[in-house]
Amino acid sequence: MLNRLQSLAIALYPLRHVLAGAGILALLLTVFLLTRSDSAYEWLVLPAVIATLWSLTVFTLCVTFADTPPSTFEGGGWWRRVKHRLARLYHWTLALVFLATSIGAFIVTVRVLLASMER
Repeated sequence: MLNRLQSLAIALYPLRHVLAGAGILALLLTVFLLTRSDSAYEWLVLPAVIATLWSLTVFTLCVTFADTPPSTFEGGGWWRRVKHRLARLYHWTLALVFLATSIGAFIVTVRVLLASMER
């Protein structure tokens, strides 16, 4: 799983600045729409929130998993092997948390889209 996340992060790594910019712009749009009393653009709030959520999620994927430690470690002493295994365990924990939050984000996205379609 770590290797797949790493290959996906490396493929998307050149887009990290675009993703961060899109996330910030979507967040600013959300704040702008929520502070306005005009209800003409109310329908844009939910897509802006979803765009913020997903662009920052993919940005986090790019930044976090682009530089994971390799699965095998050659050489070094006992302490270097322990540090490598702890770093690998840390990235596995991050991968599980990222997977859980991505599933949660997907569920929220589907529910928000279904709720907005019912209106």
